[in-house]
Amino acid sequence: MSLSKPFIADLAPNTVHQFVDEGVLALLNANPDLVRHLEAKGAAEKGKKRASDRHYDDGVQVMANMLARTRLEDGGRAIAYAYGKNRKAGQLYAKTKGSLQTAPTYTRHALTHGVLRDWDMANAFFAICRDVCRMINIPCPMINDYCDNREATLEGICTRLSVRRGEAKSLLLATLNGLTNFSRQELQGDTWLHRFADECERVQACFVRAYPEVAAKKKGKPNVRGKVTGDVLGGFMAGILK
Repeated sequence: MSLSKPFIADLAPNTVHQFVDEGVLALLNANPDLVRHLEAKGAAEKGKKRASDRHYDDGVQVMANMLARTRLEDGGRAIAYAYGKNRKAGQLYAKTKGSLQTAPTYTRHALTHGVLRDWDMANAFFAICRDVCRMINIPCPMINDYCDNREATLEGICTRLSVRRGEAKSLLLATLNGLTNFSRQELQGDTWLHRFADECERVQACFVRAYPEVAAKKKGKPNVRGKVTGDVLGGFMAGILK
C-alpha cells in the first residue's frame, strides 16, 4: 500500500458557482406541484416510501431561495460552503440558502440534468470509500459488492434484522465510521454484517497508516480510526466541490 497520499484539506471557507437548468427551474417554480410529482415518481421507481409533503416543501423553498439569489456573469450563483460546527476538516456543508445540497433528490436531478454531474450520488460515502481504497491499493471486496448491489444488500439486512431501509443504511454507515461495542451488538449476530464490520475495521486501519497527518490530529481521542476515516472521506467529498 502506498502511504501518505495527498489529502485534500483546509478548503473551507469555500465558495462554488452553482449551475442549474434555468428553464427547468422556471418551470418547476411556476408549477410547484411538479415537485411533488417528481419526488413521488422517483421514490416509487426506487421502491421507497417518502415523506413527500416534506420533500415537496423543501423543493419549493430551495427553488425560491435560488431565484432570490443574483446570478453571476457566468450564469451561476455563489454558494458558500464550510465545515461543520467546531470542525476543521471533513465534509463541507452549504451555508447559503438555495443550495442544491439541501434540495430533495429527484428535484435536484431535474434541475441539474445535462448541466453538471450530480456528485451527491446515492451511497456517496461508500462509493468514495471504494474509490479511495482503489487509489491506495486497499482490497475491499465486501464494500465493492455493496456498492454494486446496494438495494439487494439493504433488502437482505431489512429482512434478517427486521429493520427499515433507513435503519439498515444508518447501520452500515456507523460500521464504516467505527463501531463501539454497543454498536457491534446492534449487528444482532448477523454473519454478513460482522464480516462487513471486520472489513471496515481493516480499511480504517489502512487509512490511519496512509494518512498520518490526519491521524495525528485525532491522537488520544476515542474511535481514532473511525474519525480518521470520516475526515478522509469527507475531505475527498470537499475536494469535489473545490
